[in-house]
Amino acid sequence: MTAQFQTAFQATTRPRQSAPRKLEPLQRFLLPRSPEGLELYARVERGEILHQPQGLRTTPHASVSFDAYLNSFFETYWVQHTNIDQVQLVLNGRGRVWCTIFRETPVGGRETVARQLVDLDLYGEATVPVQLRPASHGHPGRLFAVLDADAEGLRLDCLGWATFEPPLRKVSLGVGICTFNRERFLLPTLERLLSAPPQAGVGQVYVVNQGEPLTSPQLQALRDAEPLRLRVVNQDNFGGAGGFARAALELLKRRETTHVLFMDDDVEVDPAHLPTVVAFLRYSRETLVLGGQMLDLFDRCRMTEGGARVTPDNHVRSNHEQLDLSAPEALLDLTKIPPTHFNGWWFSAIPVEAFRAHGLPLPIFIRGDDMEFGVRLRSAGIPTVSLPPISVWHEPFYARPAGWKHYYDLRNRLIFASLNPGHCRLDSALRLFKITLAMIVRYDYQHIAIIRHALTDFLRGPELLEQPASEKHAEILRALQPLGPELLAEIDDLPAAAPGPVSRTGRRIRLINAIARALAGVPARDPAGAECRVEPDAPHHRMRLGRSYVVAEPGGHYYARLRYSWSAGWRALLSTAPVILRYRLGRAKTAARWLAVYPELVRADRWERRLGLERPRQSVIRPARQRARRSQLAPPVT
Repeated sequence: MTAQFQTAFQATTRPRQSAPRKLEPLQRFLLPRSPEGLELYARVERGEILHQPQGLRTTPHASVSFDAYLNSFFETYWVQHTNIDQVQLVLNGRGRVWCTIFRETPVGGRETVARQLVDLDLYGEATVPVQLRPASHGHPGRLFAVLDADAEGLRLDCLGWATFEPPLRKVSLGVGICTFNRERFLLPTLERLLSAPPQAGVGQVYVVNQGEPLTSPQLQALRDAEPLRLRVVNQDNFGGAGGFARAALELLKRRETTHVLFMDDDVEVDPAHLPTVVAFLRYSRETLVLGGQMLDLFDRCRMTEGGARVTPDNHVRSNHEQLDLSAPEALLDLTKIPPTHFNGWWFSAIPVEAFRAHGLPLPIFIRGDDMEFGVRLRSAGIPTVSLPPISVWHEPFYARPAGWKHYYDLRNRLIFASLNPGHCRLDSALRLFKITLAMIVRYDYQHIAIIRHALTDFLRGPELLEQPASEKHAEILRALQPLGPELLAEIDDLPAAAPGPVSRTGRRIRLINAIARALAGVPARDPAGAECRVEPDAPHHRMRLGRSYVVAEPGGHYYARLRYSWSAGWRALLSTAPVILRYRLGRAKTAARWLAVYPELVRADRWERRLGLERPRQSVIRPARQRARRSQLAPPVT
């Protein structure tokens, strides 16, 4: 929020009151600086918007609706989690304008809640009050404003939501960013963070570098300009869990920090979101984790994930996945608060007391550390809120093949299920064997090796984590990368794989036939005998493959050729089947071993030794074995 916006808020206090109350900013409108992506910011109903470096102007008699994702006030979340019962729409600029505020709810449709003629020429600023609707009096929803300019047009410098309600607590953000050989992405992220206004409450920014040294002149200039705020810490590669744990350890030493904001190094974030983060935390009635939603960097109006949950069968389900934010019905979906177990650490503000009471991330290198920590906190009574429109643009999950990352996905999901037996169950051996057979049909011998290595390491028990993380990671890469597909820069115009039968019986017959032919050395072939292309999520029963085929991501982000090998298929099957059997016989005892040491794995002193830090006299997090054991026995998350 700019200083001008803050000044505008303070100027609207009423001088006639004996004890004038101060307006506290809640959410600033993000004004579009160019026509690109306008539908996320506003809708021009009449006339035109004239984009300017600061604010915007409209043509005479223009009508601008802020019925859009980035400029909606999602009343549902504020009513459920904060103590605010009334908000003010604050306008700053020049011109006479009719301001109409609407509420949209999941059941009541759209209603007008305020309509007022605002003369900005008189004072330069004005407020329009709106009473929030508590759940006990109906259905809260989403508020948005429509501005209708007069014959002179409108100049809008700032627009936002505020309240006269005093906040419940002070908030100071400490930011932790984990980076690994992505300096060119890290730089713009840091520039945006450090340019955030004072109202954002950003204190220390810790960059934990686990890759090559950061040497760019631009980064050095940033460090010189912000010597007290920006700190860079270099350490060996302990994965995302180790990078974020180190950032938390550093920030917990600073008494003024109330929340640690974890961020990825490659996100595109608007710093104007940060004051909203601080405001929501200042007014929250309870201790909570506040997360930002993830938008698709390549399809900017599409949401990838707005928080996520873990199902009883131990799979992650994204909230609002692939939601088209340019569609009006999408905004209505966002007024409903879905069950949320965790928010990805691309943008997640975690209270320091959560670390002190419940420990640091689980040391599982990558993939699932945010999931495990979120479920751990939720079981202890600390919810996660993924608040729209707080968001970042990030490379979506589909843009790169998972490859060796599947090893961490499977291994860590098994560890997670062991630590949370009341929440989800371990994968069955039968299911894993079926996946192995399906991968033989797809010629994905790397994935079969992934299952073998993940099960073997899970069965090692907690001793696995005593092996240095970088050493284990290098070992996995050496074992899996030679089995990976051939990545291609581009492909010829290959025919698509022909669709298979649609009946369930036909699918099973087709799949059994394909497995038999692959193991016999005569894989099913395309009718023309040519190489074909398939999409990454093509069902197994639709695979009419020759001796090779190309996985082609629809957006063109990657192409991968997989080749058939009779000997590789048999080697993969014969080496993996015994491990699956061993998993079937020993998974219960192994799960109990993981659960028994759960509190020890996340203690701060254990992390300090793991990271090679000299342990201080007293850890920044006192050992909380008793609290942690109680949290293990918390009722299952629903």
